[in-house]
Amino acid sequence: MSEAFAEEDMRFLGSDEGAEGGFPLRAARPTVPRRRGDRKRPKATRRAYPAPSESALGWVLEEDTPPSGGPGVWGFARVRVNRQDVTDAEEWVTSGPLTSLEPVRVPQQGPRSTNRIGLLAVADGDLSRFVWAESKNEKAHIINHIWSACPVAIVSQPVELGWELEPGTRIRHTPDLLIESSAGTRDLIDVKRRKKWDWDFAVQALLTEQWCTARDIGYIVLDDLPTQRVVNQRNLFHAIEVTSRDADLAEEILAAFDEPHSFARVAAEFGGFRKAAPPLRYLMWHRRLQFDIDKPIRASTWVVAGETDPRSETFTFDADSVRRDALLEKAGETDG
Repeated sequence: MSEAFAEEDMRFLGSDEGAEGGFPLRAARPTVPRRRGDRKRPKATRRAYPAPSESALGWVLEEDTPPSGGPGVWGFARVRVNRQDVTDAEEWVTSGPLTSLEPVRVPQQGPRSTNRIGLLAVADGDLSRFVWAESKNEKAHIINHIWSACPVAIVSQPVELGWELEPGTRIRHTPDLLIESSAGTRDLIDVKRRKKWDWDFAVQALLTEQWCTARDIGYIVLDDLPTQRVVNQRNLFHAIEVTSRDADLAEEILAAFDEPHSFARVAAEFGGFRKAAPPLRYLMWHRRLQFDIDKPIRASTWVVAGETDPRSETFTFDADSVRRDALLEKAGETDG
C-alpha cells in the first residue's frame, strides 16, 4: 500500500492524532449566549442560604442505609415547558414527554473559557432536534450514549432538584442529562470529572440518587471517556444517516466482512476509500462491524461483521463512589 493511499485512509476513517482533524459534528456551533433571557430568575447561592449543619448532612454521607422518608425522597423538582417554570414536576420527569422539556438554565460561555459549549443534534424517534452540551466532556458523553444505547430522547439540564435539610437552608442541584432508553427506562446523569468530586457534590449526588430511587429512575455519575474513543466517535458521528446509494453499498461491504479483513483490502475491492468511506463509517457508527472503539482506526485495522461491544461500564460510577471519595478526602484533611 502506497504512502499516499495510507494518508488518504487516515482522512476518511479518522486517525489517532487528535479530534481537531476529525469530521465536523452535524450541528454547527451556534452563537453562545452570554447572559440569561429577558426574565431573570434569582439564583440561590450559598450567600443566599446558610450551609446545612454537620448533623443535618451526617446521615447523607455516612449512613449506609438512609432513613426512609428523608430529604432525598421529598425534595422538590422544577422543569421548564414552553418557557414557563413548572414546580412539583415529578410527573414530567418520570413519565412526561421529554421532547417538551427545555433546559432549566441556559448554559453561559465565559469570554475566556476554552471549554466551548454548543448545540448537538440528537435523535427523537423519527425527528432530530438540538440539545445544549455544556462542556466538551458532556458533548462526548452524549455522542457516546447515542452510539452505544440508541436512546429515544435526551434532554440537557432537564430539572432543578432542591432540598431543605433544615429551616432556612437549601441545597439545589441540576443534573446534566435526562435520557430515556428504547425500553422506556429513564436515567438522570451527572457528567463530572473525578477530580471535581468534592464534599458538596457528594451531598448533591446522594440526595439526587435517593430522589430518583423513590421514583424508579436511574441515577449515574460519568467520569471522563477514553481519549481515543472521543476521537473515534467524533469522526463517526456525522454518519448517523447516509444516502440510499451509500446504504446499499454498506450492505455489500458488510457481506465482504463475513470473515475478518482489513479496511484497506475491502476498500480496494470497492473503489478505494473515497468511495467506501461513507458506508464504512455508517456501519461502524451503527455498530454493525466488530472493532475496538478505544483504539486507533487505521487502514490495517482488521474487523469482522457483528455487533460492537460498547463497554460503557468502564467509566460509570454510582453515588456511593462519590460518597467514599468525599469522606476519604475529608478524613485526609482532618489528619493533616
